[in-house]
Amino acid sequence: MKQKGFTLVELLGVIVILGVLATIIYPIVNKKIHQSKDTLYESQIDTIETGARNWGADHLANLPTTEGATVTITLLELQDLGYVPDKLENPKTGEEFSPNIVITIRMIQNSLEYEVGV
Repeated sequence: MKQKGFTLVELLGVIVILGVLATIIYPIVNKKIHQSKDTLYESQIDTIETGARNWGADHLANLPTTEGATVTITLLELQDLGYVPDKLENPKTGEEFSPNIVITIRMIQNSLEYEVGV
């Protein structure tokens, strides 16, 4: 009577091939995951900056008017006023951005510069 199935050598060969494939693919997938997290992080920072710009457009009297002058606003204030979503997750840490993040608006060469202090 002949038994059907795989021999130990065949099974070991398949395991070795899968191991080699995993060794090749893992770094590529890991790099892509980190790149996508970095891209999402930059997108979240852009969202905060856009919210600060919109706040500035609605509060022109509060913006700096002299060279080097600054105005600060917190992420919590932008969230409370509806300029940014209430929940912004930092994809690098998996946690929400701190509501105490300070956005600095600075007048430089007659132009407003927005900086998100993360």
